[in-house]
Amino acid sequence: MIFWIALRKPAACGFRAVEFMFPYDYAPEVLKQKLSDNRLEHTLHNLPAGDWAGGERGIACIPGREAEFREGVDAAVRYAKALGNRKINCLVGKPRLAIARIISVPHWWRIYVLPPPRWRRKVFCC
Repeated sequence: MIFWIALRKPAACGFRAVEFMFPYDYAPEVLKQKLSDNRLEHTLHNLPAGDWAGGERGIACIPGREAEFREGVDAAVRYAKALGNRKINCLVGKPRLAIARIISVPHWWRIYVLPPPRWRRKVFCC
């Protein structure tokens, strides 16, 4: 089913807002218009999570994926701003057990503590 056709269901059930796991397959302008057409607000979406079909559930805690993570943060913020959303969610991922024992502070926190200053008051990362 095309994603935006599915937006009709929550609107028909009286919901006023929706969240998306991953909006990145669609242009933000198209999503914004489809939300408006259905009188819905967008409340939350996840950062890109790597290879979801391959079992990845985020990349923030995976050493060596820092650049990809930063690009994902930039994309997530870009979509949040375009869709009028102030919340994004970071899926940290599933490190291998050996790596998990080494990482005491979330890896993503060390590599990307806060978004650039111009975003700090506009988007909240949860």
